[in-house]
Amino acid sequence: MSASKEKNQLPNISTPSNMIDDDDDSVDDDVDDDDDDDDDDDDDDDDDDDDDDDDDDDDDDDDDKYNNKIKYYYHYYYFYFYFYYYYYYYYYYYYYLFK
Repeated sequence: MSASKEKNQLPNISTPSNMIDDDDDSVDDDVDDDDDDDDDDDDDDDDDDDDDDDDDDDDDDDDDKYNNKIKYYYHYYYFYFYFYYYYYYYYYYYYYLFK
């Protein structure tokens, strides 16, 4: 009996750490006694955020290069597909017409 119970039970899966919401909205951040000290720290954090934005721009540039390459190859194959299609179409058309 115990073997069949274990077979039907769902596995115990915990929530992955990257899906846990660490930001607790119930904490009231508006009540601070040391407002002056927090302002200095915020300025330093802004500088770090600017560096992160630059990294994101670099990633976007890489994506643009990749997308442009795809567009190039798309037009390349598109052109040759229709070129050969019409070439053989008219070739056989005139071949049988003037045969």
